[in-house]
Amino acid sequence: MMKHFGEANVNVIQAHWFAGIGMDSNIDRFNANLVAGIEEAEAAKQTWTGERAMDYQFANATVHLRDPYAGPPGQYIEVVVYFTR
Repeated sequence: MMKHFGEANVNVIQAHWFAGIGMDSNIDRFNANLVAGIEEAEAAKQTWTGERAMDYQFANATVHLRDPYAGPPGQYIEVVVYFTR
């Protein structure tokens, strides 16, 4: 993405994670971090996508959508995160 658009032209990285679609590593890690007591923004930064965002100094993570039907934190099935500088 950075190579294609140019790092200076990217203002936000949007992550939209779903559980149960065979690509669960980000949401699984996010949920595990929450269970471990880590705050949402930091939990998002410690996912694979969050670590790649941090590689490009997108150090601010804002969690905008947490599926309210999944139960308590750590059991979310859908999460949207915006990583910004």
